[in-house]
Amino acid sequence: MIEISDKQKLDAVMEKIRATSFSEKQNQKTEEELMNSFLDAINVIKKDLVTRTETIIDISERMEEVTWFNNLDQSTVQILNELIVLARDVHSSLIRNYVGLNIFRQKGVAKNEITEFKNAIDFLKDVIDDLEFAFFSFPKDKEFQKVTAALEELL
Repeated sequence: MIEISDKQKLDAVMEKIRATSFSEKQNQKTEEELMNSFLDAINVIKKDLVTRTETIIDISERMEEVTWFNNLDQSTVQILNELIVLARDVHSSLIRNYVGLNIFRQKGVAKNEITEFKNAIDFLKDVIDDLEFAFFSFPKDKEFQKVTAALEELL
């Protein structure tokens, strides 16, 4: 076994400190550069939230249109049920993501974007509930059927 001498160990430490010193001096950032990096990261978070919010709203609006569909056959209603289940899963994931944003919200970072994100999540939840009521709860409700029949007679 070859032993490393104290001088070799000292040389290795010197080389490491020399390389670190040089690297740190070359990579020094001004306060402005550090602040710009920080602000760039915030802008990335904001842009991501805006994109995700737009996607949630788009999905919610498309699902909202479905609530007006009539005379669906059994296989289409089954697909609708799967859509509702999947949308509830997405909603749960979005809620967990929103909770993960608490640190930013508490610090006032991307406050408006986070609020809009939450509003979009709430809109999605409302649309999911509307779909479920329209196709699974209301059709079984005798009182609802009477009102629907009366409205159809007026048309």
